[in-house]
Amino acid sequence: MRHTQERGSEKAGVGRGSWLALAAIVTAAALAALALAPARALGNGLVDHPLCTADGAQAEPVAHGDRVVWVDYRSDPLGDIWMYDFATGEESQITDDPSEQNDPDLWGDWVVYYDYRNDNGDIYAKNVVTGEERAVCTDPGIQQRPKICDDMIVWEDYRRGQWDIGRARISTGFEGLWDFNNGDDRSPDVYFDVTGHGYVVAFEYHYEYRAGLLVLKADSAETRFPMEDAYGATLVAGDDEFVCGRFEDRGAGTHLYLYRYSWGNDSVTEITTDYEPYAEFRSLSVSGTKVAYAYDTDSGFRVRVHDWAQGAEAAVTSTESGQYSPAISGDMVVWRDDRNYPGSGTNYYDLYTTRGALPVPAIVTTSASTTLKAYGDAYTLTGGLEHEGTGLEGKTVVLQTATRATGPFADTAVTATTAADGTFSLTHAPASKTYYRASFAGDAGYDAATGSVVYTLPRAFVGNPRAAAVMYVGKAKTVYGYLKPAHKAGTYPVRIYKWRSVGGKWKAYGYVKAKASAYSGYTKYTKSLSLPAKGKWRLRVYHPADAGHAASWSKGYDYVTVR
Repeated sequence: MRHTQERGSEKAGVGRGSWLALAAIVTAAALAALALAPARALGNGLVDHPLCTADGAQAEPVAHGDRVVWVDYRSDPLGDIWMYDFATGEESQITDDPSEQNDPDLWGDWVVYYDYRNDNGDIYAKNVVTGEERAVCTDPGIQQRPKICDDMIVWEDYRRGQWDIGRARISTGFEGLWDFNNGDDRSPDVYFDVTGHGYVVAFEYHYEYRAGLLVLKADSAETRFPMEDAYGATLVAGDDEFVCGRFEDRGAGTHLYLYRYSWGNDSVTEITTDYEPYAEFRSLSVSGTKVAYAYDTDSGFRVRVHDWAQGAEAAVTSTESGQYSPAISGDMVVWRDDRNYPGSGTNYYDLYTTRGALPVPAIVTTSASTTLKAYGDAYTLTGGLEHEGTGLEGKTVVLQTATRATGPFADTAVTATTAADGTFSLTHAPASKTYYRASFAGDAGYDAATGSVVYTLPRAFVGNPRAAAVMYVGKAKTVYGYLKPAHKAGTYPVRIYKWRSVGGKWKAYGYVKAKASAYSGYTKYTKSLSLPAKGKWRLRVYHPADAGHAASWSKGYDYVTVR
């Protein structure tokens, strides 16, 4: 997910936001009074944790998944990009060039940022795993405020003497500019819509005395202008919606109110936050159905999170400090906080979060991948939950399944409570090839964890063939039987093998394929079959291995006398 900055954007599962980035690849957990997680919950007994309190200011946080990046001034007054990874518990410096780097954004393993090393604003990207750095756009004109989603990067570009929207892909490089109405286009954000729209981009357009929200498909340039006087579009994680602000005078002066726009049904809906003149301009962040925003009080700014699906809202901290630039990613909120400001000097902002740096347990799986012996057999995944070699007792472990080794994985109803030594056992009967892993959601003492992936390959149930007891040479009779689970009607999933008794021994006569049809929730196979010689015959059915099942034979034969 991504998080927000004063001019930043946040993104989500497959997309991200514009001035405050944050979007969640994780699904938005239900927010009861905005409980973000047991030990780091919002609501009564607020719990918040320092993320970075190093000397020098920290600003412009952005979040995605377990990672947070920000601009850090501890060693460079112009700013470097730093990162904290909750999965590893490690903080690292991403850039160390003596020139200015800011406006970071994050998606997966890639961080994008504004860089002044060439004496003008350029866009660079760096892979935080491999260390690879790429110059995304180094045109002599100014480029700034990049946003990234998966393979797509967008930014503000001033090469033509006005602000346009530039775009590039990690895989193929610079693609060009978007320009509308010969006016300034600013504050872009991008996400990937899995329903078929592809990359969707939102930004502010400005033309003469008009301004508003413009939304377009990156590959077709299909455009929509859903709102006038809208600012700071931020994409909602995992959805086809955008959050933005609009200045309105409702009788008590002009204030900024929040709205969300849905591309799918072309509708605009107001987000009725508890503190409505939302004040920190463009400092929004969204994840799932939650928006984090900063508002002005008589004593300074405060950060709250509103869930429009639950109708619930809460503060991120009970501390009476100045709070700015919230970034939300799933259940994690990060913000800029001045509670440690000594009153002078440059050490005036630190980063705080609702997510504590909890230890991550290990899930050690002891069951390997296997082929089941018979249709309907269950597979048992065993293992242990431990931390630093010590088993963790009384923790809930959930069995997750997927159709591919890479997921996505979904929780099942199968759970287990770990024993005194941390061990657990999870049993499930698969209908077709299934990938499994054990998952621990985390609690007050430990962060979430998942185990390694194994798979099971079940066998199909192949019913014995049923043929007429007596047949005549060259005259066909229908042979049929049953197959579980259901197979696609019209296919030929099984073979009927034939043997004839010759001199007291069974001589093979090859096989024919039988056709599948729907039958009572599973499959019936049939074949019009003739046998070429008199005597005693036997038939048996074979289901070859396919993508979902191991090879299987019918348990028995059917015997036919041919006259």
